[in-house]
Amino acid sequence: MLCLSSFLFYSLLEVNLLIYSSQYFNRIHRIICIKKGPEDAEDLAQKVFVKALEHGDRFRNQSSSFTWLYRITMNTIIDELRRVQIHKRHEKFKLESSLISMDFTSNVEMRIDLSSALKRFNELDREIITLRFFVDCSFEEIASIVGMRKSAVKNRLYRALGKLRTELLNWGGSMPMSIGEWISLVNILEDENNVDWNRAVTDEIFNELKGNLDRITDHFGPLSQKISIEIYPDLEKFHAQTGKPNGPDWYIAMLGNDGSTIKMVSPLNPGPRHSHVSVIKAALSLFATAVALDRNKKIPQWLKSGIGHYEANQFWGDHRKEVKSDIEQGTIPRLTELDGDWGDFTDRKGHMYSYSLVEYIVATYGYVQLRALIRSPNAYVDIFGCSQTEFEGKWMNYLSLKYA
Repeated sequence: MLCLSSFLFYSLLEVNLLIYSSQYFNRIHRIICIKKGPEDAEDLAQKVFVKALEHGDRFRNQSSSFTWLYRITMNTIIDELRRVQIHKRHEKFKLESSLISMDFTSNVEMRIDLSSALKRFNELDREIITLRFFVDCSFEEIASIVGMRKSAVKNRLYRALGKLRTELLNWGGSMPMSIGEWISLVNILEDENNVDWNRAVTDEIFNELKGNLDRITDHFGPLSQKISIEIYPDLEKFHAQTGKPNGPDWYIAMLGNDGSTIKMVSPLNPGPRHSHVSVIKAALSLFATAVALDRNKKIPQWLKSGIGHYEANQFWGDHRKEVKSDIEQGTIPRLTELDGDWGDFTDRKGHMYSYSLVEYIVATYGYVQLRALIRSPNAYVDIFGCSQTEFEGKWMNYLSLKYA
């Protein structure tokens, strides 16, 4: 007979299993499909979580939950391969067949190219590439799984991708060692009398992006295209060149429809509504948005803006005062209201609330789920384990606790 403490322990494990299953099932399922193939992958994934429940007392928080589940997954795959008498270690890693058959990316041709090219790598490099691009692992998670330092994992990955530059299309050449290959800055209509000042500003923006590049691409994945940044000397010229000659004073920067061109006013002349610092933050915000759009250009407006503002730590207004007032008046916007016309988005305090939405996702679910939402903006049940309406309710509860 179980004593009360044992009963409570196993009850807690069951609760944790439900949480882990909701949060990690898709990633565990992907690993099994890659390592063994899609046959019986769902049954094996279920078996992984049952084992996690049975052996939960062995988890001592010495690693992350995902790292622990990954090890159980690998042991489960090995046991299954032995059961069907497949003894050769390399046969567990038939990436080419798994990746072609599974819908891990939107470009089938690219999947074939990547899987074929991976055959040229040793087991460790294949493992790192697979975990990063197909299982959505962070560098911290990969480092824990393979037993290497985070910096060593990054360097190994970048060197491997460099070898595949011409073969992997958007993937292979997407993570350069030099930021200069991927960001181009130019002062438009530059004042010849202020060349030194303009050059200093260009260097400042470039260094700001350089200092945040690793962090942002670690969160959302590597760039596949060069980002161009055009700096205009003042608001009047910026507004004229972006088709808004009578634009508001707060309008200081924009990201082009191609997702790869940022136009902005010079921090030297930010106008009456902004400062030197806020213009630099605007550039960083749009850069982060461009990296996210590189994954999927069809994400909703609130997600585009929220990612940019959050990654740039770009606050909008007095959150506590504004949120409390909106909660009392019942005017917190719905997600559908934050995905329409830009004017409506601004009127609904879209900048502030999009920031809080991304903040909530990262704080509650982590970057894995945020990346999943970028790929599949409507898959709330698969990603968060709840409907969009339920997700909105949880976000509003978060707002009430944090800001009101």
